[in-house]
Amino acid sequence: MAEEKKAPEAGKSSFVGTLVVIALMIVIPAVLAVAVYTFVLKPMLAEPEETTEEASNLLPETLVNVEFGAEQVTVVTDDPGQAAPILTYQVTFACKNEETAAVVEKNLAWFQAKLLELHSNRTRKELNDPFVKANILRQAKQEANALLHRLNPDPELEILEVMHLKFTVYDL
Repeated sequence: MAEEKKAPEAGKSSFVGTLVVIALMIVIPAVLAVAVYTFVLKPMLAEPEETTEEASNLLPETLVNVEFGAEQVTVVTDDPGQAAPILTYQVTFACKNEETAAVVEKNLAWFQAKLLELHSNRTRKELNDPFVKANILRQAKQEANALLHRLNPDPELEILEVMHLKFTVYDL
């Protein structure tokens, strides 16, 4: 009789083991599916928020433009016997507010010197490259903001954009 009692228990344990394996085969993929949906698919399918993108592209109502006069610099040539072309450029700063514009206008010579430094010693090939032109503007904005904060450390002062109004190379 003792042997008869052991036989049904062995059948029960194999049945319970089979149920556990089947349950794990269903539960683990279900948990993985929910995790993939939550962390991968749902963020990919979600519509991007347009308000933050639109808000970052809006210019403030207090924007003031400071326009610099047209300047000329000679362009570096490959052939020393060749006449050097001339770059004529004109830049404007889009200042965040009137206080920023006042500081820029008060120290106009400092900003003109920085702009001259950025436009000087360029080759014709460099000036024809749109990436170099965009890089000059990016550097002008960074250096103008750095100079602005050296002149007046107020955090509200900022140059938002630097733009070329004129950028022409004349061959002589």
